This record gives sequence, C-alpha cells and structure tokens, in this order.
Amino acid sequence: MITIYGLVADEFGAAMQWVTVAANCRGRNFAVRREFSSVPSTEYRSVQAAAIGVDVNHDQRIGQLKYLERTGSGRLLAVCEIDGSSLGDGPWYYSPEIRHRGGRDIELLSLAVTRSPASVGLGPITAFPGTLHDAARKVVYQDGHGGELVKRADEYDRRPKHGEPIVIQGTHTQRSTSTVERASSAQRIEFRFATAVDVNRARRELDLVIAPAETPTVIHERHRRYTEVFSHGAFAGCEKTPAASASTATTNANG
Repeated sequence: MITIYGLVADEFGAAMQWVTVAANCRGRNFAVRREFSSVPSTEYRSVQAAAIGVDVNHDQRIGQLKYLERTGSGRLLAVCEIDGSSLGDGPWYYSPEIRHRGGRDIELLSLAVTRSPASVGLGPITAFPGTLHDAARKVVYQDGHGGELVKRADEYDRRPKHGEPIVIQGTHTQRSTSTVERASSAQRIEFRFATAVDVNRARRELDLVIAPAETPTVIHERHRRYTEVFSHGAFAGCEKTPAASASTATTNANG
C-alpha cells in the first residue's frame, strides 16, 4: 500500500477533453474535436459521499479516498490510500469523476489516477510508502506541506465516523471537534428560526441573517456540537409556501 496526495481541482477548474463527432467530409465516419469546460474547486460540495473509491485510468479499483482539504487559495487537495503495484513509473495525476449542474454543486463520484487527466495545469501526485497511518508516523520536517497534509489526513481518518459523509476540511472548519449528523426518518428534526434583524423603511434597508451555501458551520447547543451544511437548493420552493419555509429549510440543511 502507498499513500498519495495531490490536486483534484483549482479555483479555475479548467478542463479539456477530446470527443468524437459526426464527420463533415466524405470517406470518414467520425471526427474529433476539443471541448473545454470549467469545474472550479470552489463549487465542490463541502459534504461528499461517505465512501469514494480510487481507480486507475477510471477502470480498475485500487484504493479509497481518505481526506479532502480546500485551501485558502481555493485549491482542492486529496489524500488517498491505494495499492500502487500496478501503476509503474509516473508522473500520475488525479482525474475526478464528477456529477454537477452546469459546473456548480459538484459531487465527487470517484477519483482516478491517470497519465492524461482532463484538468489543465494541475501538478502530478506525490506518494509516501505505506498505509496512511504508517506514512503519517514517518513524516519528517523535510516533507514540508505534503507531510503536514498527510498528518492531518491521518488525524481525520482516525475519528469514528460510522458511515458519515466526507467533509472537505479547510480554514473554515474545526478539524479536531466537528462531526456531521445526517438526518433520517429515525432522527429527531430540530427547528431553528431566524427573523429580520432590522428593517429601516426610510433608508429602504433590510438586514437579514444569511445562510451561506456549502459552508460547514459548527453548531453548539445542548451540550453537544455538530457540523451543519446548507446544500444548494435547501430553500428551493420556500417562496411558494412561506408558512412551511422554516420546516423545509431545516430538513434540507440537516440532510
């Protein structure tokens, strides 16, 4: 086993791929063309699936994603534990398989290591020998930022999760204490209400409490703490049924 880390996406999210299209000349059944897209790191959901596999060339499963971190500059980093026996010499790159809505609200379905990623301008992955725990124990000062990233990944992986989703860590999260609770039919639904802070008709100003989307927030209440995330679409349709808006928002936010 080896532990690898590298960039999944940056703030620009530039990607390019070759696609087959119908040929517009005689003697050829098809042609190819380049298509460009943008899936920036800032649009990845802060809460991802509980288990995300790692493949080689989007084909053969070789390991598991252990940790995701978004830096202050918008770079999305991933630490994975894989069987590297089939890789051979590099360089190798991360290539995410995603589901999104017009480049937003991005779900990471799986992560591949490949020699030819669609992403543009991202550097190759780096490897440490051994499992994540072994690699973290052997980190030395000379390993720099990569070593510190692996140590944070090991600390996150050691936390009991019991099927909880992967929360992208970063400067806005508290790694040592935060947990995620997912709502289900068996769990109690909790309600919190926010009203207008101030309304000034003379200045035509309205102060409100705003809920930022896809931003984990640690909630402290009743002698416990947990992480709450408002996903994109949590308040969809509230304007049509104002009386039920508080209930709808709370259910989606905890889910």
